[in-house]
Amino acid sequence: MSGKRIRIDVTDKDGTKVDIKLEGNVTREKVLKIFELMELANIEEPSTTTDTSTVGGRIWAIVDKYFPTGKFTSNDILEKYEDEYNEPIKLSIISTYLARFTSKNKTERAKRLPLFLPLNGPLPTQLSHSHPFASQDTYGTV
Repeated sequence: MSGKRIRIDVTDKDGTKVDIKLEGNVTREKVLKIFELMELANIEEPSTTTDTSTVGGRIWAIVDKYFPTGKFTSNDILEKYEDEYNEPIKLSIISTYLARFTSKNKTERAKRLPLFLPLNGPLPTQLSHSHPFASQDTYGTV
């Protein structure tokens, strides 16, 4: 059985590296306890500001703002991007950047298959994103 996996890598201002991995039945409460522990140990992640002058920076800002520890799809990012920046963007551009983030270990990609298929009638031979049974990749922050 595959459970959730969260990795936290932090280097403090003195250069001390802290690597924390949680695997299995990871709950919100457990993650909050880890952050409390980091606060007690005075371990802070260096503040980084996202450059929103680029498309990639804007997409990462959306991921960071709305989905810091949760799962999301490229369509979720598309909706938030268009709401946040009031400009259209192609789904393929978002998918490309999410693939880049995955290759840089900033996000994790998981395939999701349809849970339900119609019992009556023919099965769809080709699934498109608009089809109600279409498979879509799910991403999560690492």
